[in-house]
Amino acid sequence: MTFSHLLSFPDGLSSGLYPTRLAQSAVFSEGALDPVQRLLDSSLTLGQALIFLVGGWILGMILASWTKKGLEKTKIDNQIASWILADDSQSFPIENWMARLVFWLVFTFALVGFLETLQLTAVSQPLNSFLNEIPAMHRACSVRGS
Repeated sequence: MTFSHLLSFPDGLSSGLYPTRLAQSAVFSEGALDPVQRLLDSSLTLGQALIFLVGGWILGMILASWTKKGLEKTKIDNQIASWILADDSQSFPIENWMARLVFWLVFTFALVGFLETLQLTAVSQPLNSFLNEIPAMHRACSVRGS
């Protein structure tokens, strides 16, 4: 007595159940994994960009806090403000302004990095050109101040 008839399937039943046919179906082909791979790559890129943005925000907050505390310990900033305003009676919150300036400067660099990571160059290009002009603005302020 042979059992070979138990191992063979009729043609109608074997088309969807036989393992070699499943491996050859579109579900397991390489072309079907492309959207999954693209979604995974996109989510990793978005994650990297968000880490860049949040890291820049945290770094900006830390540096702004250090700037404010450092300027509060020294009175040079108040003396410069009184020379500019020529009035000692008026309070001038230069510590707050400088801390905000430091934060936004650092955060702008982080924002450009965030946009560049997402390959949004049309949006990041104006910010990048602004950041490239900062040294020229600093030189112009230094020349005017002396």
